[in-house]
Amino acid sequence: MGEALNILELQDRQGIVITPIKYEVFEYTIHPKYLQGAPKKIKVLRIWVPKEEQLFGPGYWDITSQTLIATLLPILKEKKLGTFKVQIVALGVAPAKRFSVTVIE
Repeated sequence: MGEALNILELQDRQGIVITPIKYEVFEYTIHPKYLQGAPKKIKVLRIWVPKEEQLFGPGYWDITSQTLIATLLPILKEKKLGTFKVQIVALGVAPAKRFSVTVIE
């Protein structure tokens, strides 16, 4: 994965509803901005959504929060993609930010 990420960034109490139609998990190398920051690999969850849910952009969201990935992956594996929506709401600010996840049938 050489291209830039399309990171899903939500502010405190901000939310989004998406319809996952495809997903993949991959590693991505980041380069921390501080001086001695060595490149670091992170796990990324990429979720594709229908075009009407993302009129501009590549048609997917990249999720880098490891706690959010851990919450979403079992849902994505268990349910039939394209048949449900997921509401994601950010709670707090980094580094203590967490997310609520609600499945909408």
